[in-house]
Amino acid sequence: MYLAAGHSGLISPRAVRSSACQDHSRLHNRLDVVEKKVEETVEKLEAELAILLDAIDAPEWRPLLDKSGKPSVDILDGPEDASHT
Repeated sequence: MYLAAGHSGLISPRAVRSSACQDHSRLHNRLDVVEKKVEETVEKLEAELAILLDAIDAPEWRPLLDKSGKPSVDILDGPEDASHT
């Protein structure tokens, strides 16, 4: 029918194009929602990481991070071994 009217067979009817555009818009809307959730999650993780780094940098943890060559705490020692050092 479209060919008889002089249209090539490549042009879709208006309803099909409209439906495809709506699907495309819905897909972009869903991607926007996912992107926003990812950004919010990254922000939360960055904040938690900053808190953890601050806690590690606190004075009570500094002896554990001593770089003198010998660890000040051996995690493989049992409680009875740690009391003898």
